[in-house]
Amino acid sequence: MLWFLVAVLSSAFAAQFIVQLHNQIALSPVLNNYALNSYQQGQDITDTFELRSFKAFIGDFSGPMLQKLYNDPKVLAISRDKTLKLQEIVLQNNAPSHLVGLSSISPSSHQPFIYNSDGGNGVDVYLLDTGIDVKHPNLSKLNILRLADLTQSPVPEGSDPQGHGTAMAGIIASETFGVIKKCNLVDVRVADSEGAVKLSSMLQALALTQRHIEGTKRPSVVVLPLAMEDGNNPILTQAIANFDKSVPIVIAAGNEAKDASEFSPANVSPKPENVIVVGALDINNNPTKFTNYGSAVDIFATGEQVTTLKSTDLDPQESSDALTRQVSGTSASSAITAGVIGYYMSLGFNSKQSVDRVLRYSKCVNTFAGQSFNANQCAKVLQLQP
Repeated sequence: MLWFLVAVLSSAFAAQFIVQLHNQIALSPVLNNYALNSYQQGQDITDTFELRSFKAFIGDFSGPMLQKLYNDPKVLAISRDKTLKLQEIVLQNNAPSHLVGLSSISPSSHQPFIYNSDGGNGVDVYLLDTGIDVKHPNLSKLNILRLADLTQSPVPEGSDPQGHGTAMAGIIASETFGVIKKCNLVDVRVADSEGAVKLSSMLQALALTQRHIEGTKRPSVVVLPLAMEDGNNPILTQAIANFDKSVPIVIAAGNEAKDASEFSPANVSPKPENVIVVGALDINNNPTKFTNYGSAVDIFATGEQVTTLKSTDLDPQESSDALTRQVSGTSASSAITAGVIGYYMSLGFNSKQSVDRVLRYSKCVNTFAGQSFNANQCAKVLQLQP
């Protein structure tokens, strides 16, 4: 509660606050003690609330008055008079197949994508990629922050000449193709225009992202839609293993059709509870021919021919109607999964609870039978519970 008090006392003006008392405390003595009376004009208090043992009052309290109330052992809790929103379940008809697949396990389903209208609200999704094209009309309703460009060839803020980051941003949060429509996107550019990422840039990005999250104190998700070209790198996996455990990290399993335990960062071990590794499924919920697999992979999501956004920087003359593309890879699968985790966090679940919900509600539909590798592994299909 101390952070709350500091924030309040830093304000020079009074604001409306609700003060709850401990159950055994009567209202009148407390009000009299502070010379507060809801029935006299000119006093700070504006109303009282009594529901059996619940007792509270509301008023336009100054910083000094709040400090006194905060230090009073009779006071149980203090809260700003916050705004509540009506909650609505939204049905997105004619949704792209990767969203339909989150609401129905049947690949041929024509069901709508079903989600809570407030899904994603208040959550920051950190995308470590090639940048995000803020000019794209399908991202116009989002708050997008460029945190840093850590490449050796920086590009103007809000641009993405390579296009991969914008495609992932579209899968996570765009109005038409996104899992969560109301999150904040944080652009951490680590890949250059050729899609190359230096290990040092990744380490910088992780450190900078953690410091930023510590500063904002908002629910956050980190997306790593990339893999080391030469396989295992313990420096990268140890950096991830030491990241703040209150922040989910979603990692692409890789596209080599091999055991993911051979590739960093998917092979982080021992795997922290906040890390989830994602493989790719085709439109029929079968593992794709390219996806990595094995015990390091926690869940599978659509990763083949996923429709998303095309960066306007790839063809500035193209009409807005044509600014879409299809992408394939475990990057797309990780972006979908990050959206689902962010959705749960926006509903009040913490990191561990959100990851647990992703794993608990996934369904084992297909195995790798018929493929030469890991035939008995269950391909758990990602599902969203609105």
